[in-house]
Amino acid sequence: MSSSTSSKTRFAVLAVLAVVAALSVATWTVLKSESNGPKPGSGESTSRSGSNSGTTGTSEGNAPGRSIIESLPVDLSGDIWQWPTDADVWPARERPPVHIFGKDYQGKVEATLMFDMLKVGTTVLSPISGRVVDVRQQPDSCDVELYIGDDSAPPISLDHVLTTLQRGDVVTAGQAVGTVPKWQCNESFGGFELMVIGESAGEMLALCPADSFSPELMAAWGPALAKVMNDWNTHAAGRSYVTYTPDEITNGVCASPTTPA
Repeated sequence: MSSSTSSKTRFAVLAVLAVVAALSVATWTVLKSESNGPKPGSGESTSRSGSNSGTTGTSEGNAPGRSIIESLPVDLSGDIWQWPTDADVWPARERPPVHIFGKDYQGKVEATLMFDMLKVGTTVLSPISGRVVDVRQQPDSCDVELYIGDDSAPPISLDHVLTTLQRGDVVTAGQAVGTVPKWQCNESFGGFELMVIGESAGEMLALCPADSFSPELMAAWGPALAKVMNDWNTHAAGRSYVTYTPDEITNGVCASPTTPA
C-alpha cells in the first residue's frame, strides 16, 4: 500500500470512528431516557487501580453511575491475536493491540477500551449480567453495536461485533454474545470497542472501563494485560510499530478516568 493510499485510509477510518462515537452518545441518551433505573451520578464513588496514579476514582456524590464489569469481553489467554509481521504497516505503526483509554492516537483521544488486530471470528463475551437493551445495525462497517444494561446505570456497549441476540435477551457476565467480524468489512483482521458512558454534573463522559472492573476481575486482568503488552513490545521490535511505555505496562489502560464522550 502506497504512503498516499495509507494516509487516506487512516483519515477515513478516523472519520468513521468519530461518527461512531457521536452516534454512540446519541443512542445512549435515548436509552437513558427509557431506563427505569437510578439516574447516573447517584451512585457511590468508585476507585480502582485501572487509572494512573493521581487520576483514580471520583469524589463521592459526583461519581458517574456505572455497572460493575465482571468479565473481560475477550479471553486474553486464548489464541485471539492477528498481529502483522511486515514492517511499518497500519494499524500497528500507530496503535497497539489494546488501546490506552484517554491517550491521543493520531489526533484522536481514545474514548473506549479497544481490542485491535484480532482474529476474525474471535468470541466476544458479555462484560456484565443484564439484558440486551439495543442492537444497532451498522451497514457501513458490516457490524453492529450491542448495548447491554442491568438497570443500575447506563448500558455498556460492544461496538463492531456480530451477534444473533435481540433486544430483551437476558445475558450473564462471561457469556458468549457475539464474534469479531472483518474490520470495516474487508480487512484481514478485526477489532471492537468496549464503551462505558456516564454523566457527571450534567456532562456526558466516556469512562475508562477498567475503573468499573470488579476486584476479582482486576486481580486477574492486571497480569494478563501486562503479558499482552510485553509480548507486543517483543513482537514490535525492529518493525517500526508503536509500543507500550514502561509506565503504561505498570499502570494499565487508563491514561485518565474520563474523556469527553
